[in-house]
Amino acid sequence: MERRHLYAGLLSIVFVAILVVSCVKLPTEAPPLPEFRAMIRFFHALPGAGQATVQMDGQNAGTLDFGEASDYVTIDAGTHYFNIQGDTLVDTLAIPTEFVGTIYVADTTGGGDRFVTHRERWYYTTPVADTISVAHVANFNADTLTVGFYNADADDDHEADQEELVFGEFFVYFYPLEADTLGNVAPVTDTLWIGTATDTLVVQPIVIVGGDAGSLVLMGTGSDDLTVGMVEIEY
Repeated sequence: MERRHLYAGLLSIVFVAILVVSCVKLPTEAPPLPEFRAMIRFFHALPGAGQATVQMDGQNAGTLDFGEASDYVTIDAGTHYFNIQGDTLVDTLAIPTEFVGTIYVADTTGGGDRFVTHRERWYYTTPVADTISVAHVANFNADTLTVGFYNADADDDHEADQEELVFGEFFVYFYPLEADTLGNVAPVTDTLWIGTATDTLVVQPIVIVGGDAGSLVLMGTGSDDLTVGMVEIEY
């Protein structure tokens, strides 16, 4: 009799345990992994190449004219392989997670790789403040060039704002603007100056807008063959 009661008690415990388990929702799959993503675009800075079709991992990523930028695209972060269609030269680039930037198609005679990356921001960077304008200057001209901004109407010496760049070098210029008493920030017309150690090549007005960010790209086979490209940076 005692053994029968013992068996009945054990069966009751097992039945209750089954009921408890049946009421608990057990996970059926692991939580999703973070997305290791990046955003890139291409800029054609290769003089004399005409139209160029960029390939990434063996697939066409876009056809660009000289001085043209593609749209940004989202890709998986990690190692990728880049080449120009019909060219046997292949560059291997590691694109970091949350990278947002431009991959420049450049001239290897400058001593670097065919594809050069430049990070413009991280994926979750907040937009540029209204009192700042940002210019990412890139030199893909074969000569060393100097770039500067100055306000010709103000008591300001552009030489204080100059930066000398060799081929493949970048410089990020933060241009401050002032808000009025109501907090409004008006655009400023300034002067873009580009030259060498001995010559002035470009002097042209440029409108600086608060909250904007852009790329200023110097291209060409030398200082006597200078092309300047400007494209907006996406936030």
